Amino acid sequence: MEKDPWIVKSLMTAFTRSKKLHQERRRHLADTTPFLLVDLMDTAAVFGDDWQPYGLEPNLKMLTDFTQDQFKQKLVTAPVDPKAAFADAVRLLG
Repeated sequence: MEKDPWIVKSLMTAFTRSKKLHQERRRHLADTTPFLLVDLMDTAAVFGDDWQPYGLEPNLKMLTDFTQDQFKQKLVTAPVDPKAAFADAVRLLG
């Protein structure tokens, strides 16, 4: 990341564009199931239009819970702080 910091922003831009394109086009896939449009509307009503947000802050609780579970299951030797783990990416995207 330090050698080529532009890669982080380029990847994030590409992922964000791809996600936006998918969100715009998925309503056109309604013929795959008769319930797709209802499912999309119900999901948006409960979770908002962007129910899979990118970034550390909107995902901090989930990441914290995930890392705590890893520690409780003895999959890691110490709890991982998501803010520390993603500090470089946050700094480069900032």
